[in-house]
Amino acid sequence: MNATEKLTAAIAAFKAERTKENVMKVLMQLMTMAKDGEQVYTPIRIQVRNYKKDSDLETLYQVVTVGNRKLHVCYTTPQDAAAAKDANSLAPMKWTDLLFAVVKQPAVDGLAVNPYGDHDFVLSKELCTAILQELKMM
Repeated sequence: MNATEKLTAAIAAFKAERTKENVMKVLMQLMTMAKDGEQVYTPIRIQVRNYKKDSDLETLYQVVTVGNRKLHVCYTTPQDAAAAKDANSLAPMKWTDLLFAVVKQPAVDGLAVNPYGDHDFVLSKELCTAILQELKMM
């Protein structure tokens, strides 16, 4: 099994049985993927403020609102994004870069992994911070 398949299996096990052990398997797999430089796919929108300079391009990462929380969105594979009809503008990112984006963005409360699939998982900003601290990246 590759890293993404292991993550999908860990999330499926957690959804089937919400135990501490299963949530730890998900978090450990996410930490392994982050440490190994694995990529995740995030939908983006490019906004042009001024056509004269490339520096005037803004990349806006998709944010969804779930209840009263604002979450960055990512997909473990382009196929998951396509299934969610979100594959038009995907940008590959390292897990660590995405976790940093969540932690550093004050208006964002966490990260939604595969939010429209059957193996969705939400990481709070605190869990994103904890993963980065565990990896000694914060």
